Amino acid sequence: MKISNPETQALFDALARNTREMIVVPNSWLPKEYHHNRDGGRSLQELSDMATVKMETETQHQKLKREKSERAENYRKQWENSETPLDHDEDSDKLYRNQLTFVGVMIKTGVMEGFDE
Repeated sequence: MKISNPETQALFDALARNTREMIVVPNSWLPKEYHHNRDGGRSLQELSDMATVKMETETQHQKLKREKSERAENYRKQWENSETPLDHDEDSDKLYRNQLTFVGVMIKTGVMEGFDE
């Protein structure tokens, strides 16, 4: 609930937070990953904080999917404006790591010989 007076809003938010801190959900009602063995349960505020962190955290798979869709959209826009050649996003650190891995595998398999500078 939003209140126009900032002082009243702060008091209301503190009251809501304190109320959520008072209510404890026993472990028997919670999934294993939310158990709190020391106290035998978690407060609603702790559960709310844990859920917020879990919702805000982007998994590696989600990050890759998001980046892929952004690149595809960028390429589509560039293709529609075909006057310019297609540019691609380059992660230079990732490219360098991949190049080092590739050369390392080539040396290990005997396809390529190592060299010293």
